[in-house]
Amino acid sequence: MANMLGLVAWFGVGLLHEFLSGFMVIFLSIVCMGISLVGMYFMLKNDEFESDKVEKYQSNFKVGVYAWLFLVALYIYLYLLTYY
Repeated sequence: MANMLGLVAWFGVGLLHEFLSGFMVIFLSIVCMGISLVGMYFMLKNDEFESDKVEKYQSNFKVGVYAWLFLVALYIYLYLLTYY
């Protein structure tokens, strides 16, 4: 459910890029990625999830978290560089 919400919000942000500033689009994209990561985290913690696929998805989750943290740091850096 959370992954679907993240995807819907991501596509919604893509359609709103004409009405929002670049920084707001990047910020909302980062928020949508965070929602998807939360959904993936709870999917991996589910006892009914197939255990042979958990290792593969744990690796993908770690890469997603690192990419998300990089985007947050990049956003903060660009925001500070632009406005201060």
